Amino acid sequence: MFSVLAKLLYRVLFGCGVYLGWSRLYRCWWPKKKKALLPGTATPETLLDRLQHLRWTKDRFWEMGDAIGSPEWVQYCLNEIAQGRAQPKGALDCDEFAAYCAASLPHAVHPVILNVIWTGPKGMAGHNVCLYQEKGPFYYIGNWGRVGPFSHTADVVQDILSRSGSRNSLIGWARVTKNLALIDYGTSLKALV
Repeated sequence: MFSVLAKLLYRVLFGCGVYLGWSRLYRCWWPKKKKALLPGTATPETLLDRLQHLRWTKDRFWEMGDAIGSPEWVQYCLNEIAQGRAQPKGALDCDEFAAYCAASLPHAVHPVILNVIWTGPKGMAGHNVCLYQEKGPFYYIGNWGRVGPFSHTADVVQDILSRSGSRNSLIGWARVTKNLALIDYGTSLKALV
């Protein structure tokens, strides 16, 4: 029963635009003054090198739950670290990593943010990655590194579920543009095949 309700909630959050609207509001609110221009397109290898300098930081209450932060915030943090200063306080979890990669990869590889939510022994959890396609196969990149190749997006979702725990079951997945526009979403892998 919990799984059915969780899938219904997922459909409401993505189908009605609640989660992405929440994330856009968060991007406007925080960190308004702490943004930096993105340096332009980058290769996956360059992004992996950049991301190694960041320390994963969990979202807190003032991050409005688990909103997707701006790529400019991630660049600001990278710039501060490059200047020899400490990483600024604020969220830098999987959604910020995914958003930064989606905004930094070239348009030709079709980068998107892939959201995957599951339920398991510890309750509900989720992960965001940047999904892209390079010369046919799919890859994903984020705070788990670069993973792939995969033949289909469904294989990517399966990989994320298996890395997160063998007894987890899918609640939902969504593909989102770097500007937080919903491309598509679903609550089963069948919709991805």
